Amino acid sequence: MEDQRTGRLFRRPEGLALLVLVAALTAACLGAGPPELPALASAAPSPSSSGNAAPRPSASRLGSPVASTRPPPAIPSAQPVLLRPDTFASVVTDDLRVRTEPFVGETSRKLEPLLWNGVDLFVIAGPVAGSGYDWYLVEPMGEVDLQINPDPPPPGWVAAASHDGEPWLAPSGVECFETPLGWLAFELVDRPNGLTGLSCFGDRKLHFTAGLSVESAERCTYTTGPWSIEPAWLASCQKPSYSLADSDADLTDDAHALAVTIAPSVDLRALPHLEANQWLVVDVVGQYAHPAAESCRATPTGGDGEGPPRPEVVVLRCREQFVVTSLTAHADT
Repeated sequence: MEDQRTGRLFRRPEGLALLVLVAALTAACLGAGPPELPALASAAPSPSSSGNAAPRPSASRLGSPVASTRPPPAIPSAQPVLLRPDTFASVVTDDLRVRTEPFVGETSRKLEPLLWNGVDLFVIAGPVAGSGYDWYLVEPMGEVDLQINPDPPPPGWVAAASHDGEPWLAPSGVECFETPLGWLAFELVDRPNGLTGLSCFGDRKLHFTAGLSVESAERCTYTTGPWSIEPAWLASCQKPSYSLADSDADLTDDAHALAVTIAPSVDLRALPHLEANQWLVVDVVGQYAHPAAESCRATPTGGDGEGPPRPEVVVLRCREQFVVTSLTAHADT
């Protein structure tokens, strides 16, 4: 059996409980007192003095039972780890393995590096049962400072807990605002705005007032690699490109802005003419997880390089785009 936290193989002692029960019944029938039950070597790690989980035992520590004068301690029942798609979670163990498929086997490749304790994850899908574990498809978040930890592996499947119920993942909260512009006030964020907005708002239609700007330069939302993403209006390069900013802030060239995607149904000709690097106060209707995002697909275009990302990740890249579905000039403009 493979430990999905470290990727190591180990064997559990089997049949010992049955042998002990038979011995106890035999002694009872012969009129002897209750025998002393041998204790099993525990496979669960003990907490370290620092509060972090100690490394899991190696295979050599799980080879045979150890005699004891006390009965084995009862294994406490653990609540199952339940996570919802489009939410954040954290790794609460050391060296958690990421795989390409939700099971243990040759066709489920191991991804590198192992995930460290405390890394944030975005839950894409799950749970899926496989090889005795509950698996979640996740996208690991990288560190702001790469000197602390290396870049995480690509999106893949992780087991939520051990066979004994020891949790390896836990839900992680997120700060939400009234509009997608709320995060613009922060200089540094440790989670992408698009994923945070998707987690906070889902596919709910949002109505708010903002400053709109246009740039003549081409902006590409997701075109890395020798492939193209369809539908093009949602996941390919746009020229001109549009951004929204807090209308109560100082709308200048240095204003913190959110890059947005304009749906084809929006008639931009109905707005006053907007020159590049100017701002127009508008009433906005828009949403994350636009229905068209579910149809996003990656198509190879030839050339060298890695293949397209997994289909679920392509859809996620489209779902995390804030799509403007209605724009009207604000009444005071």
